[in-house]
Amino acid sequence: DWDGRALLRRFVLSSTYRQSSTPSEQTLAVDPGNDLLTRAHRGRRTAEMIRDGALHAAGLLATKHGGPSVFPYQPPGLWKEKSGKRYPTGRGDDLRRRSLYTFWKRTSPPPAMSMFDAPTREVCTVARQSTVTPLQTLTLWNDPQFVEVAVVLGGRAVEATDSDTARVAYLMRALTSRPPTPAEEGALLTLLAEQRTAFRSDLAAARALAEFQLEQIAHPSAKEEQPVDGATLEAQDEMIERAATAVVASALISLDAAVTRR
Repeated sequence: DWDGRALLRRFVLSSTYRQSSTPSEQTLAVDPGNDLLTRAHRGRRTAEMIRDGALHAAGLLATKHGGPSVFPYQPPGLWKEKSGKRYPTGRGDDLRRRSLYTFWKRTSPPPAMSMFDAPTREVCTVARQSTVTPLQTLTLWNDPQFVEVAVVLGGRAVEATDSDTARVAYLMRALTSRPPTPAEEGALLTLLAEQRTAFRSDLAAARALAEFQLEQIAHPSAKEEQPVDGATLEAQDEMIERAATAVVASALISLDAAVTRR
């Protein structure tokens, strides 16, 4: 019987697949074009892999199989310019299904997918382009889907660790599958301390980030806000920690190690 799962498992556990992408002088001399698969392929992950991988790292990826296409969050007015129609934003798990299930309108493709070189589906594509632009980093920092990932992952790190060093290691492991190098750890600890100081002087910004919810962005409602100053000091401290850690998580989402396979 055909067992696709077993075949894929054999592929990914093979010594060929698990090689480093860094060639040695010997293999580079013998196989400069990597025709003999003497090293792993190096390249940026596809748009779908980046989105789904980030959702999975935060424990947000909906694992349901099959069913009709879904409509994850997209910028307001996405369809209006081209067709005058309203984009029917989904709810609940439909906002976080695998990118495979995203409804695709060829005249108005999902902007975040296009930013990472996903084909428009207007014509067949033999191979995808792989570009690197500043707009890709801005997308990972500001797209509400990735902001939610950073907030949720940051909150999990706060709950699971009791020190800044452990918190940074938790985030790095979740997003890159490896511990941070000494240089990375130092830079991330500095960023965490700086953000903590900044949010202490701007509690409103800390609350806006710490309590970010994708559903509220996708379906705005008139929700009465409680004054931040009315929160207890303990609640304010936790809010600041969650917001500061979310910024660190956001920085790691855009890290080369998180979006590039080596």
